[in-house]
Amino acid sequence: MSIPIGQTVFNQKDLNSRVDLLSLAHTFLNEAEQLFGPIAGGYALVDCWYHDDGPEIFFPREPGQIAIRLSADSKGDPRQIVYQLAHEVVHCISPSGPGLHANVLEEGLAVYFSVITVNKYGLIITPKMESYKQALRILDPYLAIHPSFIKIVRQQEPYICKITKDQLLGLDIDMSEHDAISLSEKFVRF
Repeated sequence: MSIPIGQTVFNQKDLNSRVDLLSLAHTFLNEAEQLFGPIAGGYALVDCWYHDDGPEIFFPREPGQIAIRLSADSKGDPRQIVYQLAHEVVHCISPSGPGLHANVLEEGLAVYFSVITVNKYGLIITPKMESYKQALRILDPYLAIHPSFIKIVRQQEPYICKITKDQLLGLDIDMSEHDAISLSEKFVRF
C-alpha cells in the first residue's frame, strides 16, 4: 500500500526509513501548527522511528530536541503509522516534559488530529480505548463550532497540559463548566 503525501507517494518500504518517517512527521507537524499554533518551548523535532516503548514522544540528550517513537507493532501498517504519527505530533507542539502530564484536552486534540489526518489520506481508523474516545467526545463539538479556539487559548498558555478550566471558560465558545473541568483534568489512560 502507498500513501500520497503532498507530491510524494510513500510506499511501505519508505515508511521503514527513519528519514522518510521524519519527513512525514514534519508534514504533519506543519499541519498541526497551522491548526493549533506553534511548538511551545522552541523544541525541534529531530527523529522518528519504531520502538517497543512507542508510541510516545521523548527528549533526546540535546536540549531543545524532541523525537517520536512509533510502536514496533505499527511497522507495516500504514493506518497505524499515520494515526500514531499524527497523534504524537500534537504532543510535539506542546511537549509535557518531565513532571508534567497530558490533560484530557491534549489527548482529545491528539486523537482529533489523528482521525482527521488518517481520513485525509483515505484511511479509516478510530481509537480503541474508551478514555481516548471520551476525550474526543468532549472536545469534538467545540472544535466543530470554533476550530481556532485551541490556537487562541495557546496564546495565553502555550502548553496544552497547563490550560485551565478558567482559561477555557474565558473563551467565547459557550463551553459548559463541566466540559471545561473535564478537559483541564489530568488524562487517565485506563
